[in-house]
Amino acid sequence: MDAHSVVDDWDAAPFDGGFAGLDELASRGFSGAVEARGTWLFLREGEPLAVVSDLDTAPHSGDIDTFDEASGQQHEAPNPTVATLAAMLALDGDVRGQYFTDDTPIEAVDETLSGGGFTGYVELSENVLSGDYYFVYVDGEVDHVGFVGSSQLLLGEDAESRATDEVGIYAVTAVRLPHPELPAPPEPDPEPKDDPEPAPGSESASDPAPVSGSDLTDEPTAGDTERAEPDDDSKSDPTESSPAATSSEPPTDADTDVEPADSASVAVTDAHADAVTDAGADSVADVNSDPADTPSESDTEDPVPTESASAHADTEDSSADPAAGSTDSGSPRSSNARADSAPDTTVATSETPGRGSEDSTGHSNRSDSRGAGGIEAVTTRTVPSLDPENSGRSDDSSGPTDTPSSQPSPRSQPTDTRSDSRAETSPSASDRDAERREEYESKLETYESRIEELEDELDDADARIEELETEIEAIRSERDELQARLDAVDSAPGTRSMSATEALAGTSLFVRETTRGEATLEDAHDGNADRETVASNLRIEYHTTFDDGAVSVDGEPFESWLHASDTHAFAEWLVMELLFEIRSTGSVEGLRPLYDALPGIDRIGFEETIAVGDGTDGHEVSFDIVARNKKGNPLVIIEFDRQRDPTRAEAIEPFVTDASDVCEDHESLACAVAITSSYFESDAMGAVEEATSTSLLSRSKHRSYVKLSRANGYHLCLVEARDGSFNLTVPEL
Repeated sequence: MDAHSVVDDWDAAPFDGGFAGLDELASRGFSGAVEARGTWLFLREGEPLAVVSDLDTAPHSGDIDTFDEASGQQHEAPNPTVATLAAMLALDGDVRGQYFTDDTPIEAVDETLSGGGFTGYVELSENVLSGDYYFVYVDGEVDHVGFVGSSQLLLGEDAESRATDEVGIYAVTAVRLPHPELPAPPEPDPEPKDDPEPAPGSESASDPAPVSGSDLTDEPTAGDTERAEPDDDSKSDPTESSPAATSSEPPTDADTDVEPADSASVAVTDAHADAVTDAGADSVADVNSDPADTPSESDTEDPVPTESASAHADTEDSSADPAAGSTDSGSPRSSNARADSAPDTTVATSETPGRGSEDSTGHSNRSDSRGAGGIEAVTTRTVPSLDPENSGRSDDSSGPTDTPSSQPSPRSQPTDTRSDSRAETSPSASDRDAERREEYESKLETYESRIEELEDELDDADARIEELETEIEAIRSERDELQARLDAVDSAPGTRSMSATEALAGTSLFVRETTRGEATLEDAHDGNADRETVASNLRIEYHTTFDDGAVSVDGEPFESWLHASDTHAFAEWLVMELLFEIRSTGSVEGLRPLYDALPGIDRIGFEETIAVGDGTDGHEVSFDIVARNKKGNPLVIIEFDRQRDPTRAEAIEPFVTDASDVCEDHESLACAVAITSSYFESDAMGAVEEATSTSLLSRSKHRSYVKLSRANGYHLCLVEARDGSFNLTVPEL
């Protein structure tokens, strides 16, 4: 197996968050792999094991930095050991050796590897039918994994016990796990903190109060008037405020550091605040904003921060104006001082809990409560910048004045700006959510369909496994039986080996009845007994001319070999089955000579010869099997062709000649049987037909009968032997 085929079966889910997401997975002890940008990070219980690129084609070490701000898929392993194995397979370690379980048991290697602090795995898969088995080592500690069939996963003791019982070739592979270090996730931008409230008189009254850009983006309201009006402290000493306090004229653009037509934030001096307080809220609106720049109701729903940024740039440019860069005393105003006093240009509300926030029209709400120089008065005037370096708050020495009850301003509960952006879902975001939902539902249907396919494959694999296990058990049982026989032969004193031909030549079978008073073949011949009754009373005994207890044939004790041989099986068929087949098929009259001879069989010999003729014409003919009556006269002669090739006419013709010679001298012969382990070719069938129908004497009521004289002849039969059973081919019953 490879790493990708292992990971394919793991549960997958979307991954997002880059290093922060990896840190979260590590903190909860995640085991599995994270895939992003073609690179895989394998983890075991939160511990990074390896980074691998091109897992599908050519796996090689990857770079952890690939996961910076990356998104992809996370694949959760069913077990930490499986995650470790996948990482090791992906790294493709060093194969230290291959061994055969019968030569080197896997338990011996396991003991050596565990004691040596080995890191890697042992794979038992070659020549193993049931599946692949792994011993996974980390610093000598071992766990076990098995993959059986197409998808069955075994773990722990189950996998170990199955592996130790298997026979096959296993490989030992050493792997070095890099254990990459996860970079620390980026820390979030610090939330702006409230500046401490200055002590009375400690802050210069000349510093103007900053006003957020959003306060002047829309048409001025009572809330704007509240921000423009100075408190009593700022009015008490106008000579210490700004140069504009010496004149009753409205402040110029240079004095306020902002163009009147821009909707950006404006720094209002305390002196100007004195002038506009008497004029009312309307005069403040006239000074600070141009009606032409007042946004419409639809524009205020999504204020554009670029206008505020340009306004901030204008305030920076104003430092080049000599008139704006000096005070009554003639000393220049430093850029730092102007930066401290200038308002922040970011269109946002304070993130300080409990403070007012912008409503949907872009106005900034304020709390009615105020204290002279209190923290509430300071923080409500502070706006965080989009630039992290400018996210600090500006100090305001003056608090807001009361908002006239005749000019109510819109209010909302204080919220975090980021919370507002998440809570207010735009139609486009809803459209994206619908697309993602549809995508996930489509993936879910695909996964469910794949699960059904895999379950079907698993069922088929389980069925196949059962078949193979049954077959294996049968083979093992046969192996054990043969081994037991071989051990018995080897352990028997004075045992000598004989060939099959030699052993049969010294063996004779005898047909005997357990009880003479019970059913016999004669009773069955006369129709007075059935097959089961006769079979229960008959037995076939054997006699040898040698000590059969001290003889083995083909490595097997003689007695067990004889009972398993095809010659003994044919003797049983001839004595106990053929008579009943003839009777049950209504073929008694057509095979009368053979039917009458079967109950007379007393013994059966193997590799026997029969003398024919006399004087100078006398000779002997040999047959594989000869069945005789109690007087020793031949009743049935058999020739057995055990070759795998079909039996042809050249094997049948000499057998017919020998059988005819025996029948001429021994009128007791009722049948000659040719047996093949294969089948009879057509020319063999033709030779039989010719031998049974070539003369006028052949006209007979008997079937497949070689008639030698008016009173003498025999049946010529062909029999096919397969899998221990015998089928009479000629004549057909």
